[in-house]
Amino acid sequence: MSHATAQQAVLQRDAGMVAPPHRDDHPLRTYRALLHDRSYLPQAATAALTQASLFAYIIAAPSVLIGLYGVRPEHFGFYFGANAPGLIAAARLNHALLGSMQFWPTWPAAPGRDG
Repeated sequence: MSHATAQQAVLQRDAGMVAPPHRDDHPLRTYRALLHDRSYLPQAATAALTQASLFAYIIAAPSVLIGLYGVRPEHFGFYFGANAPGLIAAARLNHALLGSMQFWPTWPAAPGRDG
């Protein structure tokens, strides 16, 4: 099956899930609308703080483990990599807990689009 044929098969299978039509809104207007959307800001702030904490950990881990705790540099990778199973377990637990919770039904329609 060629690549084009595979794409056609996927498009036919997901016929109800097509991209929205092209909009003429300027990107800055869209960003302004998002920044004024009270339901979007807390979620965006949560995602931003999560990413910021992850990068802060990645940046600070060598200094803390090697400098403060005296881990030998050649062993640092083992200590740093030991976090992977914990992160995977936490992600699976999060998925299980979120599956049992009821949130808002859907996102509101974007400004200027029919819901």
